[in-house]
Amino acid sequence: GKVDILSIHDAVYKLYDSEIDKQSPNAMIQYLYKQKDSHALNYLRFAKHCEFFNSRQDDPWERQTFSAMPKRTELMNKAINLSEKVQNRNLKKRYAFLAIRLAWYNQHYDKVDSLFASSFEKTANKDILYYWSLYFKSFTEKNSARANFELAQVFANAVDKRFVCHQYFNKKISIEQALQFAKTNEEKANVYLLAGIEKYDKTLPYLKKMYEYNPASDGL
Repeated sequence: GKVDILSIHDAVYKLYDSEIDKQSPNAMIQYLYKQKDSHALNYLRFAKHCEFFNSRQDDPWERQTFSAMPKRTELMNKAINLSEKVQNRNLKKRYAFLAIRLAWYNQHYDKVDSLFASSFEKTANKDILYYWSLYFKSFTEKNSARANFELAQVFANAVDKRFVCHQYFNKKISIEQALQFAKTNEEKANVYLLAGIEKYDKTLPYLKKMYEYNPASDGL
């Protein structure tokens, strides 16, 4: 509540990395400078510097394909290094997520798996960074049933990823196969949610299961 929402939005989504300095009129940037939070400021600059490389559509004529890959690798390694060095736990996870995303777009799928395992797999309190990272990890999963399970968890917890989760969900895999990876009732309810949405005929049995495992589910 110390900075207005519009200033936060502009700082995160509109400013260029070169505009994050003491002369910035943005209230969030000014707040971070007053707090002498150089770690947060450095993270913002770095994240913005990575934006161009967080897509495979950066050049429709593929003229920069080979120049982008080494740059992504450089940024990925830097993100890993920063994640290991920074003390702030939130920033530590954010740098790790940036590394995972860069690794995915650079087609370093083994790196996606290893980074997720070291930075997120044992996370007790799963926040949006966990589910954004699981989103990329699910694409590298060789076990289709486990991939369906992971996509279901992302679908239930990361609204902005739902369309792609729907696209990648494998309807040939039985719901029982995906459920074997669930450790909590909430996770089971999430599997029934995405499986139910993918079902074209009656889904009342799935709704009943969702209610049984998680009556407070938004998916209901």
